[in-house]
Amino acid sequence: MNVVEVVNTTRVAIDESAGVGSVTGAVGGYTNTWLTNRLALRADYLYIRVSPEGSEASVNDWRAGADYYFTRHIGAGVQYKLYRYSYQRGAFEGELGGDITYSGVQVFASFLF
Repeated sequence: MNVVEVVNTTRVAIDESAGVGSVTGAVGGYTNTWLTNRLALRADYLYIRVSPEGSEASVNDWRAGADYYFTRHIGAGVQYKLYRYSYQRGAFEGELGGDITYSGVQVFASFLF
């Protein structure tokens, strides 16, 4: 004896679109200097801006920090990090834009190989 279960399903049309990726320009930089044999200072910056479909999106990411190595390969570090993502839509768009920002101090283990 075979048992067949029938389930009612509702089909919903989903409107999706996709595009071919393109080259995105970015501005950034990185610096690294050793003040002593055990203390390193590092900083980097990245800015990307794109304008998809009449709106504007940007990423602003930078950090500055120091690593101190207790031994030749093991140390600890501290850095200040700022990350801001912004998506601003046109004035007549029906969807919302917004900003996401993270900023603060981070403490971490550091391993040099």
